[in-house]
Amino acid sequence: MFLLLYGYFNAIEGHFPSQLGIRGNTRESSDSKVGAIGGFHLLENMAVSDEQGYYRLTLQTKLNRSTIIDQSIAVPLTQVSQVVSSEPVWLDNKYQDTLAWGSHRLQITLKDTGIINQTDGEKVLVFRGDKTLAINQPPITTLKLVDSPDGSVNQILVGLSTEVKFRVSSTPTGTIYIDILK
Repeated sequence: MFLLLYGYFNAIEGHFPSQLGIRGNTRESSDSKVGAIGGFHLLENMAVSDEQGYYRLTLQTKLNRSTIIDQSIAVPLTQVSQVVSSEPVWLDNKYQDTLAWGSHRLQITLKDTGIINQTDGEKVLVFRGDKTLAINQPPITTLKLVDSPDGSVNQILVGLSTEVKFRVSSTPTGTIYIDILK
């Protein structure tokens, strides 16, 4: 009987993650993480859509190999932090603020992720889309991919006109969602 009850409460514990501020594979805070370290990922696209009550930033990634041995590495370790725009960030080959974008920004860091696939000595750009988007849908003002010269993604910056509430989630296919409350 003890083992049955123990197993039951361990199983339903995952259904009450509000005590931890976590819902499934979704986190809400001023500093959130999803995904795991392992393998090398490719960032294929980024887009913003207007949903009912929030804006959704979608980052499409994929593992740079066709098979995944461990499903936990299907999504790259992604950290999203909200900071004030006066804090300097590496942008356009120098440290500078982003005050022209608004009072705050989201800094999205994808670990072990690039936009160039290097196989057999050949470099292929896999990122489709613009690296800089002027959104102008308050609170979002700008979306910018900041990559290093070797093609590894350093950060994605999201300019914000004001401090926002956001949540980060992911799917097993490598899609990362950052939902920003309107």
